[in-house]
Amino acid sequence: MATRVLFPNAIDFVRVINDNVIDNALGRRSSFLLLPSLYQRAFLLTKETGELPLTENFIAPDESTTTSRRGRINIITSEE
Repeated sequence: MATRVLFPNAIDFVRVINDNVIDNALGRRSSFLLLPSLYQRAFLLTKETGELPLTENFIAPDESTTTSRRGRINIITSEE
């Protein structure tokens, strides 16, 4: 269930992704994002129509925190 809604424009899109990456980097975790397909994102950003539901506290797959991060960012796109 969505806790917030993002009305698509490029600045807000980048801000939400940046907040996710920074928060997880400070917690020494990999970042996980579930995004629409590249085509759908491009349409959302160029037309600035529609909305993107945001879910906070998304449970990412278990990971080992004993290894170094190596700067990984995992981006998962939805299949809708």
